[in-house]
Amino acid sequence: ERSTSADALNFELMEKSQGECCVKLEMASLHYSHSAKFLWELSLSASELEDSFHSMLKNAATRVSTVL
Repeated sequence: ERSTSADALNFELMEKSQGECCVKLEMASLHYSHSAKFLWELSLSASELEDSFHSMLKNAATRVSTVL
């Protein structure tokens, strides 16, 4: 999903090569960051990042086990 100007936080997790990943974070410029919307999006983004990272690790472990 593409970010919109209303997104407080957006991230993209990419696997560059075996064992190497890259996280691209985009954060809105805020003067007051303790807003309910920002904290809600931060919480969702952290959960999505964790899920993506777990999935990437699981896929890497599967590839290693099939090679061995």
